[in-house]
Amino acid sequence: GDDFDLVGLWTSEFVQDELRRLGARADPDEIDRVAELLLRLMHSLLWEPGPERSAEDLRGVLRSWLSPLLAPMGPR
Repeated sequence: GDDFDLVGLWTSEFVQDELRRLGARADPDEIDRVAELLLRLMHSLLWEPGPERSAEDLRGVLRSWLSPLLAPMGPR
């Protein structure tokens, strides 16, 4: 087997718990939807990465698309 099993690690419950641990303040349904989005993004980046991008380019994508989504859930 594969010693580095991301599929087993990255469950919806794990991501929801991490969002709450990081200070996400939203109703459970919203946290569930964000967890699903994050899992889909991780899948996309790891298994279907598309064209090769630099680390700076990838950070830019996350800043543009993910940061605005998570900002309202952060500490208030």
